[in-house]
Amino acid sequence: YVVLDPVGAVPIFVITADPPGSSNAGLYLERAISVADEGRAFTVTALDGRAFSALSQEQFGTPGALIVLGTSTLDRKGREMVAAFLRDGGRVLLTLGPDIDLATLSDTVGTQVDVDPQITQTTSRTVTLIATDGRHPIFRPFSSPTGALGDVYMEQYRRLNDQSGRTVLARFSGAGSALTEQSVERGRLLLFA
Repeated sequence: YVVLDPVGAVPIFVITADPPGSSNAGLYLERAISVADEGRAFTVTALDGRAFSALSQEQFGTPGALIVLGTSTLDRKGREMVAAFLRDGGRVLLTLGPDIDLATLSDTVGTQVDVDPQITQTTSRTVTLIATDGRHPIFRPFSSPTGALGDVYMEQYRRLNDQSGRTVLARFSGAGSALTEQSVERGRLLLFA
């Protein structure tokens, strides 16, 4: 077989609370995603909530996924865009860091998200990540010994309360769910605590 037209890069939006360049929010994630397939697999666009909310439908297009690091600057239109994307079959990775507005989170993803509002601070070097379903595609890059997730210590996290319909993909050592997956109508929502 000869591939005449290579598959184009998959567009991904990274949504942060602060404008890109004003903080490190999204920088490391953007760089990590950009190296896949020698930079040809994805095109990453990092936007703060205000800029994302101002996108027209043509500018938004049909991204392969949304990665949400901050929601505190999303307005109603931006929250509705994320919820509609999920409802219509999109994929969203939501991190539950300090820039997530928990009061509007259910509106943003179009479903109830039961999470403890307090951020838990860990004692030094006690909480690591343990994959409970190593076959899930999100863990493929970490399957070799050099990608050992258990070598990464967490300094803080939010507790995800048990909720029906969630599949636990990873846990924190001794501290509950770290990464879960759930359906939102036709879409898939990954929550990283």
